[in-house]
Amino acid sequence: MKHTLALILGIASTLAIAAPPLKQSFMTDSAGKKKNHYVSDGTVIGGNQLVRTFRITDLRRSPIGKDGYERVVFELDSGEATKEPPHYEMVAVPEKKKVIVSLWGSATYDFKKEKAETLFKKSSLIKKLTPVQIVDDGLAILEFTTANKPKVEIFHLSNPARIVLDFKP
Repeated sequence: MKHTLALILGIASTLAIAAPPLKQSFMTDSAGKKKNHYVSDGTVIGGNQLVRTFRITDLRRSPIGKDGYERVVFELDSGEATKEPPHYEMVAVPEKKKVIVSLWGSATYDFKKEKAETLFKKSSLIKKLTPVQIVDDGLAILEFTTANKPKVEIFHLSNPARIVLDFKP
């Protein structure tokens, strides 16, 4: 347990040094619904902090449609009566062309790794999705590498629990 805590603190301090400080104006809450509020730089939070255990059961991707965005959906199973997703944070990092989604709770990936590798081959906006290996209960991290500086909206849906990301060119 001491080693796990030291590892987490080491990663957090490295991220704090490497990442530019966030201004309060860059932080927003997803409010659990689509608002057409696209973020290029900053943090968006959402979900239910009371959901402690969940599985990411599937990933889906829809190409850019008439609405002008490419959609990615994480299907979740929390086994909770609320049918809501766990607490999540999305950080858009334009300098690195990354979007990082962190889901807090005891997580498991129940989708095939090959699916994450092949899902975005035809995407003009998303180059790659990397599910970061879960080293301990408490956090799942999904890292998107984008073709350009990201412009993304995140929100969640309930019953069944889903987290939705819409990427715009």
